[in-house]
Amino acid sequence: MQVMTGTITSVSPLHFGSGRARGTFSQTLSYVPGRTLRGILGWYLYQYN
Repeated sequence: MQVMTGTITSVSPLHFGSGRARGTFSQTLSYVPGRTLRGILGWYLYQYN
C-alpha cells in the first residue's frame, strides 16, 4: 500500500451535503468524504496522464 499526503486548496466555497435535506436547506459535513477525494484523484490522472 502506498500512502500519499498533500494539501487541497479551494478557490471557491465548498459544500459537501450529508444527503438529507430539510426544506430548502441541506446539512453540510465538516470533512471532505473519501469518495470525493478519489473522484478528484481520478479526474486529475485522467486529465494529466
